Amino acid sequence: MGAPGQGRLVEAYRELAERNPKDRYVLHWLLMAYLSQKAYVDGIQEFLKLVTADSTNDQAMMCLAVLYEKGGYHDEAIRSYLRVLEMNPNEELVYLFLSTRYIVKGEYDNAVTVCRSGIERFPRAERLHFNLGFSLAQKQVFDEAITAFEKEIEISPQCSEAYFNIDVIKRNKTASLQMKR
Repeated sequence: MGAPGQGRLVEAYRELAERNPKDRYVLHWLLMAYLSQKAYVDGIQEFLKLVTADSTNDQAMMCLAVLYEKGGYHDEAIRSYLRVLEMNPNEELVYLFLSTRYIVKGEYDNAVTVCRSGIERFPRAERLHFNLGFSLAQKQVFDEAITAFEKEIEISPQCSEAYFNIDVIKRNKTASLQMKR
């Protein structure tokens, strides 16, 4: 368990969330309180109550997905992220989190699809370009992977990982990139 008082913090945010279950800031602070305590199962139970009470609450579903992910329930996380996309396709982070889950599972075709959908809505989301490049490289679609990494560099020139991955691909087009976690 976390430091003394953290349980009270969770309780305070839980009470706020019960009064205003659509307040994204309250939900995110409640999520952070559960994450800081590594109380994933408790958080999952709490957010399940919130999404059961209101199945249209995309922010509560997003928090639930993150808790599933952190708790090691990857398939449940993916299903929850997909539900968030159905409810709110304008939630930029869901594309990043979902594509990352697919990458971790080695489902590169799904990751490419999610990244491309996200980039269509958010063309300047540099980490989506990174995930796209990474997934394409894993599928050995090297020229498109380089293009995706170059787009990330164009948006965010300080991304040393993108430069490194381009170099690896150019040196050895059969190389498999390693995702840093």
